[in-house]
Amino acid sequence: MTDPPRLRRHAPFPTLILATVPSVLGLNVAAADELKPFEASYAWIWHGMTVATSTLKLEKTGDTWTYSSHSEPRGVGKVFPERPTQRSVLRVTDAGTQPLSYEA
Repeated sequence: MTDPPRLRRHAPFPTLILATVPSVLGLNVAAADELKPFEASYAWIWHGMTVATSTLKLEKTGDTWTYSSHSEPRGVGKVFPERPTQRSVLRVTDAGTQPLSYEA
């Protein structure tokens, strides 16, 4: 009679934790890198039709950052009157992030 198959044993749990911690710490360092301006556009698709587009931007002006989003309806989406726009202004310093204003 043969022994039942055994599960293959991997590294013990504490070893996995110790191996993972440096990776997580490395991600935190990368996340703390300086902000970079960007612009991205997205299409909102409903049943195969583009019903809206949204544009997101992060811009630097002097010592402040402005994050904005604006959406415009397209095609059948124009039956809805909303044109959502949001704008946040903040300052990033060594002490942290300071929100300055928000408009919706």
